[in-house]
Amino acid sequence: MRQLWENPLMGWTSTGDPYANVGDAALSFDSEEAAKAFAERHGWEYLVKKHHTPLLKVRAYADNFKWKGPPKTEED
Repeated sequence: MRQLWENPLMGWTSTGDPYANVGDAALSFDSEEAAKAFAERHGWEYLVKKHHTPLLKVRAYADNFKWKGPPKTEED
């Protein structure tokens, strides 16, 4: 069971577990095997998530303000 308490000064929830706030972005490894070995070395249960790099279309800031022609109507 995790030890949690409310900080009386700020009202934040505190924990005695230093790894409780480690999110998805905090740990990354070069390989799946390295990730598994790290988790097993610490006695943790783990779930390996593959890194997903979204495909972004490179646009200039000015593209937000380009003239796109008159608004389309239902007659067109």
